[in-house]
Amino acid sequence: MVPLLMSTLTTRKEFKICFIREGDNLIIVDSGRGAVGSEIADIVALGKSGTKESGIKQAHGTFGAGATSAALYLVGKEDQCNVTAVSFRGELASLAMFDLETCETSNPPWTYYISHEPSSCEDFATKLKTLKQFAGNEAASGMGIFIKEGANRFPKQTYAAWQAIAKSIRINYAQKLQRLSESNVELSFEFWTHNSKHDTFQETKTASFTSWADPIL
Repeated sequence: MVPLLMSTLTTRKEFKICFIREGDNLIIVDSGRGAVGSEIADIVALGKSGTKESGIKQAHGTFGAGATSAALYLVGKEDQCNVTAVSFRGELASLAMFDLETCETSNPPWTYYISHEPSSCEDFATKLKTLKQFAGNEAASGMGIFIKEGANRFPKQTYAAWQAIAKSIRINYAQKLQRLSESNVELSFEFWTHNSKHDTFQETKTASFTSWADPIL
C-alpha cells in the first residue's frame, strides 16, 4: 500500500492561478499549457469557443472568448476595452492585443495586434517578465491576461475584493475543484496587489488557498 500511495503522490500535477491588481489594471496569470503561435489569436477573439473549434462539448470556452467578454464587463464602458494576452511555452512566446476602439476603426475591421518576438516592443517584454514572475521560475509554460482598467469596479480596499472573489471561486467551483483533487491535480489560487509606494507586490494570504490542502466550503 505504501509504494502505491507514494506513486500516486508523485504523479500529482500542480498549477497556479494568480489574480493581481496593479493600479487600475487587472492581471490574471496561470501556469497552465499556454497558447503560442497561431493559438494566441483565439484568446482575444470575440465569438470563438472551444466547442465550435474542436466539436467537443466539454471544450466550451477554451479558446478565449471569456477573456474579452469578462474584460468588457470589468471595464464597464461600452466603447472601451483593452486586453492583452501574453503566453509562453518553453522558449516560445506570443502576444495578442484586443483594443475595442482600434478594432472598430481598423482597416480591415477587427484586426488584432499579434507578435511572437518579445524584443519587438517594450510592453511585450515587460508583460512577459510579469507573467513568468507570477507563474513561477519552475513553470514550463503559462499565460497572462492583462485587462486595462479591469480593476475599476473594485472597492478601495482591494483585500475585500480578493476575499469575495476567493469565496466565490470556492463555492461556485467546489465540485470541479474536488474532482480535480481526486485526479491528483492541484490548483493554487493567489491574490496580489501592487504597492506603488514601494514598487512591490503584496499577497493577500488570507484569501489565497489551494484546492488540495484546503477544505472546499
